[in-house]
Amino acid sequence: MVRHIYFVFVLFIGGACVSKSTKYQDVTVKNVDIDRFMGKWYVIASIPTMFEKNACNAVETYTRKSDDSIHVDFTYHYEKPSGKKTHMTQTAYVVDDETRAHWKIRPIWPLLFDYLIIDLDHENYEYTTIGRPNKANLWIMARSHEISPKLYNSLVEKAVIAGYDKTKIEKVEQNWSNP
Repeated sequence: MVRHIYFVFVLFIGGACVSKSTKYQDVTVKNVDIDRFMGKWYVIASIPTMFEKNACNAVETYTRKSDDSIHVDFTYHYEKPSGKKTHMTQTAYVVDDETRAHWKIRPIWPLLFDYLIIDLDHENYEYTTIGRPNKANLWIMARSHEISPKLYNSLVEKAVIAGYDKTKIEKVEQNWSNP
């Protein structure tokens, strides 16, 4: 009996991890070209996770794997450019095949979090904003370690309109002159 319950549990969890979803299409961008999205993104601002507090020179690099999952390499320096470098690897899975803007991201097993692309420069793929459905975390990222104040303010304003708390959005120091 216990073996049957365990088997059903494993099937349920496995199915939940790979099930395709369209439930966040009202808050995500309408289309993401995954191949163009791959590469290095500098974290310009965030509502950070507990692991990202005091991050400096934070960078996420996305690489598409042969099984269509996405390898996420997150690096940052602690508190200052010369601070201790931290490296985290994660795996992401696209769960909305229509928009490709809803991902599940796994920092460590068994954790699996929704990752929503809520804003994106569709023309040049130069900036993006990623959020979580519960609004607890947010990442404003760009291909360059600097963006104009006008663009920054625009991206923050869009995040606020989407329901994120402006007072929790923190700029991430990007200082590459002395890393």
